[in-house]
Amino acid sequence: MEVKQEMEKTKESVSALKDEEAKQNVLIASTIKQQQKDLELKKKQLMEQRKQAARKEYEEKIRQEILLYKEREAEIQRLEEQEMKLIAKLRNTQNLQKQAFEALEQALQSPG
Repeated sequence: MEVKQEMEKTKESVSALKDEEAKQNVLIASTIKQQQKDLELKKKQLMEQRKQAARKEYEEKIRQEILLYKEREAEIQRLEEQEMKLIAKLRNTQNLQKQAFEALEQALQSPG
């Protein structure tokens, strides 16, 4: 009977070990699944962060280009105004020269 009892105890021990091993396997599988989910979530978060960074960089580049465009437009406007003033000044000078020349011609033609 002792042998039978020993065999029964051995069977119970083996069964308990198998149960414990099965529990461990379930726990390991669950842990692995959770780690995979965490990894996927981190991967998605990283992709989203990269997208946002790229979007911000693009928006900043566009903002800088618009700013540069506006600065250039203002410079062009300033230069056009300066050109108009210089042309007006040149015309005024030409008129003064013409008047002076005409006055000189009259002075030379009149007896005197």
